[in-house]
Amino acid sequence: MIKKLLNQISDHPLSVLIISSLLFLSLGFWQDGINLDSATYSVIARNMANSGDWFSPTYTEYYLYKFADHPPLVFWLQGIVFKMLGATDTTARLVGAFFTSGSVIMVYFIGKKLIDQKFGVISGLILLLTYNFMQIGNSTLLDVPMTFFVLLALYAIISFQKDKLNLRNTIICSSGLSGAFLAKGIVSAPIWGTLFLAALFFNRNWLKNKFFWFAPAVAIFVVSCYLLLDFNFNNGRFVNYYFPNLINRSNMGSVLGLHTEWFEFPLRFVTLYLPFVLLLPIGIFEVVKNKKKIFAPVIVIFIAYLLFYMMAPKILYHYFVPLYAISSLIASIYLHSKFSERHIRTAIPIFLIFFIALAGAAGLSGMPIHHIRSPELYEFNNKMNNFLFSKDSKDGLLIGDGVPNWEHVAKTAWYWHSNVLQVASVEIARDSLRSRKFAYILVNKLQKLNKETLELLGLSEIEKNELISIYTLDTPGK
Repeated sequence: MIKKLLNQISDHPLSVLIISSLLFLSLGFWQDGINLDSATYSVIARNMANSGDWFSPTYTEYYLYKFADHPPLVFWLQGIVFKMLGATDTTARLVGAFFTSGSVIMVYFIGKKLIDQKFGVISGLILLLTYNFMQIGNSTLLDVPMTFFVLLALYAIISFQKDKLNLRNTIICSSGLSGAFLAKGIVSAPIWGTLFLAALFFNRNWLKNKFFWFAPAVAIFVVSCYLLLDFNFNNGRFVNYYFPNLINRSNMGSVLGLHTEWFEFPLRFVTLYLPFVLLLPIGIFEVVKNKKKIFAPVIVIFIAYLLFYMMAPKILYHYFVPLYAISSLIASIYLHSKFSERHIRTAIPIFLIFFIALAGAAGLSGMPIHHIRSPELYEFNNKMNNFLFSKDSKDGLLIGDGVPNWEHVAKTAWYWHSNVLQVASVEIARDSLRSRKFAYILVNKLQKLNKETLELLGLSEIEKNELISIYTLDTPGK
């Protein structure tokens, strides 16, 4: 009976990969706690859902009100989720979880297309065991959706090689190319480059086939449609801001001293991708030695993303997401030659049992999976929501230094539905109160307001903890 059940599980490896990925993503899924970027993007998506304006992304009234730092695809999808299910920390994770599980599925299909089902299963399992990839899936970071579309386009490029250039593969490729750009803009450049490099250096006959040119043409058409809609509904805000801002960010990075040496990104990747990183040089050596042309697009896009991020002025942990997914295909080359079909069939139910046990243990123990960022704000969520509910203005002042505390800006916007303006001193706060009505003032631990200041500003304390104090305005502005 048990043997028969195990055999049935082994006969459906894709189902095991999907279920296992969902079990991992379920860890702490209902718990609160999202990071800075997730809160920022969730506020933008919620604003879209609430206003019904899907082409003019907004953040807070005082910071990045007309948001154009990234294309809107992920915000659209998340806004639809919020429209249907409400905006909470849990629903904010749904889009990321969907694309994380989808990336595992795509790696499986790419592996299967490259060699066989066994290779696809090994590749999927490696990605599933890459903790630094899977844990990002419980967020709304844009890198995971972009990675899914990159893998979709990569699957089509390999299909061009393995099968033929046809309408089906062209549609898949154009969907991946356009989706990757609309998810994270210029960061999708390596997959576009991979398509043309694969044609120029490995498959020159593609250049004579109309279906090859249809793929980027259709993708450019889709992106152009969005840009036209941006001009029509948002006065071209994205076009006028996004591309010039890329240059400004690069220059600003130099001004602020945000610079990393060329070797720092690959070095960090090596440490983060242990132990599977040890299999990468073996896999690349096997491809070159045996002239496995079918793997050329995989190696090209791996190198392209490595070089792309080596030029970044600073290193962020989510930059490694596409590399994790692509690397799982390269790391599997050596393991595919060492493990038989029987080994893989034995491993499949073991992995499923492991993830079921992991999810069950985490659920029964009730252990916190997600770290509460800015707990000093989070503990006042109910109090501040009740307090602001009856106020005409939900705006607040944050007295801090001259640099905006983006964590406080994001978390007050997400949890308190409040727009916070940060000012550098009590004097500036007093002037701000004279010109506009604010419902409260937030003061961090580095600032101390004495009794005279409180009387001058017309403040009375409503809440405080070790890190912040919150004051309400009895008589706003004197």
